[in-house]
Amino acid sequence: MTADLRDAVAVMERAQQTARIAVSWGYAYRMGVLMVPYVVALTILAAFIVPVAEITGVGPLSRWAWSSFEAADSWGTKSWIALATLAVVGGVAYAVYRGGKALVERYTAYHQLMK
Repeated sequence: MTADLRDAVAVMERAQQTARIAVSWGYAYRMGVLMVPYVVALTILAAFIVPVAEITGVGPLSRWAWSSFEAADSWGTKSWIALATLAVVGGVAYAVYRGGKALVERYTAYHQLMK
């Protein structure tokens, strides 16, 4: 049993050493470049979320959902309100994800053209 543990520790140490070599500055730079579209999408979303939310009615709806949650008497009603609100938030997060993914695909295609 002790020999098996020593072998496992040796394998883990070799894997850790390989991981240290694999994560270099070049890799970190490439990961940073790939994150640019997501950061841009989130920045644009953050800059326009309040005006767009007010124009489209999401802001008043979220305030209405919170006031309804506070006013609800039963936990069943509160859970349905919370579930619906979280579903909307999840939908918005998914839209941000899809937008970022589309930007990544366009950025990758652009990067390939620049080579």
